[in-house]
Amino acid sequence: MSTLPGRIPIVIVGYRNPNDFTRCLSALSGAAPEPAFDVFVCENGGKAAFDELARVLVSGDGPCEEDSSAHSFPSIDSSDSFVEVRRLKLRRRDSGVWLVCAACNLGYAGAINAIIAQVRQRSDWRGLWILNPDTIPDPLALAKLVERAVVGDKGLVGSTIVARDKPELVAVRAGHRWLPLTCRAITIGLWERSDAPVDVAAIESRLDGISGASMFIIRDCLEGIGLMDERFFLYYEDLDWGMRAKRFGLGYAAASIVRHKGGTTLGSASIHRANKSWLAIYLEHRNRIHFTRKHFPLLIVAAHVFSLLHAFRYLIGGTVADFRAALEGWWAGVKGEYGPPVRASAQIQGKARPPVSRSAFWRVKVALSALYWVGLVAADSGRRLLGLAGRSRLTILYYHAVPSDFRFEFERQLGTLSRRANVVPANYRGALASNARNVAITFDDAFSSVAEQAIGALASRSFPSTIFAPAGLIGKAPNWNVENSGAIYCETVMTGEQLRAISSPLTTIGSHAMFHKHLTKLSDASLKSEVEDSRVELERLTGAPVKLIAAPYGDVDDRVRRACEKAGYETLFTTVAENVDPADAKMLRGRIRVDPWDGPIEFFLKFNGAYAWLPKIPRFFNLSRRPR
Repeated sequence: MSTLPGRIPIVIVGYRNPNDFTRCLSALSGAAPEPAFDVFVCENGGKAAFDELARVLVSGDGPCEEDSSAHSFPSIDSSDSFVEVRRLKLRRRDSGVWLVCAACNLGYAGAINAIIAQVRQRSDWRGLWILNPDTIPDPLALAKLVERAVVGDKGLVGSTIVARDKPELVAVRAGHRWLPLTCRAITIGLWERSDAPVDVAAIESRLDGISGASMFIIRDCLEGIGLMDERFFLYYEDLDWGMRAKRFGLGYAAASIVRHKGGTTLGSASIHRANKSWLAIYLEHRNRIHFTRKHFPLLIVAAHVFSLLHAFRYLIGGTVADFRAALEGWWAGVKGEYGPPVRASAQIQGKARPPVSRSAFWRVKVALSALYWVGLVAADSGRRLLGLAGRSRLTILYYHAVPSDFRFEFERQLGTLSRRANVVPANYRGALASNARNVAITFDDAFSSVAEQAIGALASRSFPSTIFAPAGLIGKAPNWNVENSGAIYCETVMTGEQLRAISSPLTTIGSHAMFHKHLTKLSDASLKSEVEDSRVELERLTGAPVKLIAAPYGDVDDRVRRACEKAGYETLFTTVAENVDPADAKMLRGRIRVDPWDGPIEFFLKFNGAYAWLPKIPRFFNLSRRPR
């Protein structure tokens, strides 16, 4: 235990099931003295459910009592996620219980993330335990999880989950294995005898995810993989977390016994399909599509096929309503919807988040870019056959935000670049290998998620990057319309402290003008102020010279170029999707937009410069500026 100092936070999320919480917290009261812990409970079911939960927990035979004393963890503050907080403690041990009321149904992942965001502000804990409210952990359950994490050097560890009413039967040994070819997860150890001999190493070798009923995660693993993906809302977020944590090691603490009822919120625990809730069926089919698209994108067609086949099982079984729910979930997955279901009742509805927009033109653009790429490859091959020198090309990419939900996809894109491209600074000038894919990475708007999610991933690969910041909006919300692309939410521009922290030999800070205005629409005096004041302010904030500028909206003409040159900038970046000659001394450089949610094929085409055909289309069609 000495390697994991501090009190362990236990996070439990529920939805109008106070009796389950009573049994769970009563069991935790009888846990082994070490390790010490505190409990953080989120009620997703609204204010009335929160009040009822608090009443039940502190009732005469409840496991908790009111508390005003100090514990190792600070009180959780009310926030956008929480509208009320009550501080309790367990009657039978020195453990605080923080009871919080969610502002809306945040979903399983959203509620866990909101609590983690509060407790991670403290540095004196090294591991966190996530429990379902309808569990009854044995006294040594937490201690054995910690032991396996330490001894086995595992980042994410699961328990032996047994049926609550039949503890001699195993419901799951740690977690699940994903079968890519059939796009489904299988439960490891289902209905085995709990007293049967077990090969821990063999089980750990099969694990792809840890059951959300009992997950112990080491803080280093949490910081490495990021928070849970809130797009799932419910179902598959634990499997997704496990897939991301595999590089830190998935572990099985066989002696950590947790009894679990399962499905008490959604009615999904029944083995009979006819007894499952609409929400359970809908989310199961929708999120299977999301999970496959995220981790196995090349198998997405198979996911659609198997999801449909599974839906027809309900029809064959005579449950037409469930068949419709499955079809609705499948179709929502096809359309890219996520978060709370659109047709969910008001009781479970949270803050719905729109899908990533995919217009008909987007499909045409991908297809034409693929043809253009074939032409580029053919032209390069022809030049080599004729003994001619190859043409050196630099493709400059530009992102906006990197939301935490898309951190995994962003890192996968960087992994692709590390294997297939030569990454150089955006202002690189000189010779580059003609037979290499030369790429530069930039970010417009300097959103805070870039500092939180992207900079570390870039630094770990020694990739240079450039961040273009609107100097007059440092630390503020955007004053322009951010695209509603299904992934940018409530972003703010980095603070001065964040800009100073990320500024390094690998990370260059550039200007995005002063207040993110259309530069070509400004008067000469306003244009001069926008570009000059921005450079002066950013140099003051970072202590480094600012020689690069990206025009907001890609809005550039000769007057803007001259103003930027006079203001002391060496390179002006636009949003024209063109490949750059790195040896060219001209000031203007075009870039190609990328997003973390771009699929592998689309991203491949973009960093290979296959979108450079767009500016070649006559301006009459204005294709290069159409929304994705």
